[in-house]
Amino acid sequence: MSDDSSVLFNLKELMNLEEDRVRAEEEERRRKEEEERARLEAEARRRQEEEERRLREEEEARRLEEKRRLDEEAARQAAIEAEAARARAEAEARARAEEQAKLLEHERQLAELEAQKRKGLPPAAIVGIIALFLAVGAAGYVFGVKPILEENERKAQLAAQEAERQAAERAEAERAAEEARRQAAELAAKAKAEEAARIEAERLAAKKAAAAASSMTSSTMRTTTTMRSSSTSMSSSSMASDPFDPLGNLFR
Repeated sequence: MSDDSSVLFNLKELMNLEEDRVRAEEEERRRKEEEERARLEAEARRRQEEEERRLREEEEARRLEEKRRLDEEAARQAAIEAEAARARAEAEARARAEEQAKLLEHERQLAELEAQKRKGLPPAAIVGIIALFLAVGAAGYVFGVKPILEENERKAQLAAQEAERQAAERAEAERAAEEARRQAAELAAKAKAEEAARIEAERLAAKKAAAAASSMTSSTMRTTTTMRSSSTSMSSSSMASDPFDPLGNLFR
C-alpha cells in the first residue's frame, strides 16, 4: 500500500510541476504581450510628438519668413517713399531757387535801367540796391529752401535707421528660431536615445526572463524524468515481488 501511495504522490507532484510550468509559460507570454503593447504605444506616442514638433517648427518657420518678407517690403516701401519725398522736395527747392534767381535777375535789370534813366544815382546806391536784392534772395534760400532740404535729409536718415532696426529685428528673430529648432532637435534626439535605451533594456530583461523560464522548464523536465524513472523502478519492483500476480500489490 505504501508503494501505491508513493506512486500517487509522485504523480501528483508531476501534475503540480506541469501546472507550474504551464502557468509560468502563460505568465511569460502575457508579460511579453504587455511589453510589446507598451513598446508599440510608446513608439506611436514618440512618432506623434515628433510629427507635432515638425509641424510646429514648419509653422514657426513660415511665420518668421512671412514676417521677414513683410518687414523687407515695408522697409523697401519706406525707402522708396523717403527717396520720392526727398526728390520732390529738392525739385521744389530748385524750382523756387530758380524762380527766385530769375526774379532777382529781373529786378536787377530793372534797377540798372532805372539807374541809367536817372543818371544822377550814385554807383554806390546802385550797388546797394543790387546787394539788397541779393540779400533778399539769400534770405529766401536760408528761410525757405534750406529748411526743406534739411527736413528731407532728416526724413531720409530716419528711414535708413528704421530699415536698419527692422533688419536687426529680423536677424534676431531668425537667430531665435534657429536656436529653437536646435533645442527641439536636441530634445528629439535625446528622447529617441532614451526610448532606444528603454527598448534595449526591456529586450535584455525579456531575454533574461526567457532564459530563466527555459532553465526552470528544463529543471522541471529533468525532475519529471527522474520521478518517472523512480516510479517505473518502484512499479517494476512491486511487480517483481509476485511474478504470478502482477496486480496483486494494488489490491492488498
